[in-house]
Amino acid sequence: MDSTDLITKMFVRSIEDDTTASGLLTIIDTAANKTGEDYLLNFDYLYDIKAISEEQYKTVSSYEATMKKLNLEIAPLESQIIALSARIPDLEAKVTIAKNAI
Repeated sequence: MDSTDLITKMFVRSIEDDTTASGLLTIIDTAANKTGEDYLLNFDYLYDIKAISEEQYKTVSSYEATMKKLNLEIAPLESQIIALSARIPDLEAKVTIAKNAI
């Protein structure tokens, strides 16, 4: 069986631009994205060829719903994470200066 074109998890590259300023959306922003992640899952092929059981196949939808819920809960924290991450280089520099002063 040739499975060279088989994809169960496809990552979609993010746009490096600020999406709010440019008006562009990423895969994470679309309502059709069942997980709210930067990838798409599709296990239809594996289920069709009976490589996974019906029980396994049914768990995909509950996984997707859980991931979507979690991603919606943490989305408001994104701006805080970005702001704090931007402070890291400055704080690391201050630590280095303090260590050298000692």
